[in-house]
Amino acid sequence: MTKLCECGCGKPTKMIKKTQCSTGRIAGEYSRFIKGHSLKNRPTGRENHLWKGGITTDGNGYLRQSASDHPYKDKHGLVAQHRLIVESVIGRHLTAKEEVHHVDEDRKNNEHVNLVACEDRAYHFLLHTRKRALLACGNATWKKCGICKQHDDVKNLVVCGRGRSFCHSGCRKEYDRKKYLKAKEKRK
Repeated sequence: MTKLCECGCGKPTKMIKKTQCSTGRIAGEYSRFIKGHSLKNRPTGRENHLWKGGITTDGNGYLRQSASDHPYKDKHGLVAQHRLIVESVIGRHLTAKEEVHHVDEDRKNNEHVNLVACEDRAYHFLLHTRKRALLACGNATWKKCGICKQHDDVKNLVVCGRGRSFCHSGCRKEYDRKKYLKAKEKRK
């Protein structure tokens, strides 16, 4: 059994004959690289033996595709595939502020019917919030009480915290009462 050079050239490496503790080379194992090869000079793109047509998966589970002429490509010349698909449908490049929402929340399902262009992150977040509400209570417009965690009509809720969440007035009163009693007990 031989091992291929890790630089990506696809050539077989040689077996190490003598153990070298300082470099981590162990006799009887195959070398990671052919002499003179390293990750720095590995072939990229179509020249690499691991080439899969320019499509790869990033650390967040999104498919990324080679698009060297795209204005928002990364340092490797890759762009999120879902952005490229939406751009081909709408006929223009998305701005850096615009985001793409996956309806079924499967990051690898990039069918155009599963993608929604969002004007910004706030709208994208709103779509996720409404979907969670719809699944939890059957009504996408209802909000979740930050204290009892039950969904309810906005008419029955009050703004609590720093204005970012909602809660029932009864839940808020009970929460404040418990907080007051806890602080009073602590002072004793």
